[in-house]
Amino acid sequence: MLIFKCVSKLSGGIFDVDVKAERLEEITRELEDPMVWNIPEKAQALGKERATLNHVITEIHQIQNSLNDA
Repeated sequence: MLIFKCVSKLSGGIFDVDVKAERLEEITRELEDPMVWNIPEKAQALGKERATLNHVITEIHQIQNSLNDA
């Protein structure tokens, strides 16, 4: 079990859904601030990051659900 925990921590990276979900919430809060729209480049970058994270999180959840169903 100890080996699994070590490997799990090392392999989190791109698959760490919790970290991605937290970042998505942070970005959503930033985009809700009207002041962010005064800096179009920042708002656009945040919007692109939000879309990417949303897509990745959705895909990972679908894979997890498929694995659970199998």
